[in-house]
Amino acid sequence: MDKRLTDLTYKQWIRYVFDHEVTSPEWHFELDVEYWDGPSAATVAYMTRLLADPLAVVGSYTDAQLNQGLWYIASSGFMLALGDASVPMANRVGCIRAIFPLYRDLFAPRCTPHLGHRGEQGSNPLNSVCYMWWELMPVMGSPDDPVWSDFDTAVLEVMAQTLELASAACQEGALHGLGHWAWVYPHRVTTIIEQYLQCQPQLRQELKQYAQAARSGCVL
Repeated sequence: MDKRLTDLTYKQWIRYVFDHEVTSPEWHFELDVEYWDGPSAATVAYMTRLLADPLAVVGSYTDAQLNQGLWYIASSGFMLALGDASVPMANRVGCIRAIFPLYRDLFAPRCTPHLGHRGEQGSNPLNSVCYMWWELMPVMGSPDDPVWSDFDTAVLEVMAQTLELASAACQEGALHGLGHWAWVYPHRVTTIIEQYLQCQPQLRQELKQYAQAARSGCVL
């Protein structure tokens, strides 16, 4: 029996991603599970629609289900569609820019101020994917390839925007991502983080230390 799912509608795709009990290991690691194998263009379009308007689907699922589903999206082959040259670069850049509404509209109001890199207990389930998002994504900068210039700029700008949100969890998630990108864009990452530190004089000391570590690429 063919387990590939290739022609789901957007609503069907949303149910496929989120409509599962929260388990460990997660449902998609089960043997013989159906898996999404649709066209890259559809994958990018569906991810963009979800990320740009996450509140349209959150009412149907718990925060734990949302965390499980978003973790799956970020870490699965879905994100490989962003590297598919058959999808217009403008569409791929649009998907990256849609990540900011995910942080602004879902993570910022729901995540608690617990810091993931310190393993602080009692956080909202969504703190997990908020912190790990940029590390989970199989995307890394290509500073020597002009084809990827707009894409890389979008990633850095979204992380910089996220640092402006009044949410410790979102700021930490952005710093985590910038720490991984410091190796390929050291000057741009340093500039973003220094501006963040200058604009946040009352920043919690642990977050300030994490920002300083991210500036040199020393993040967990």
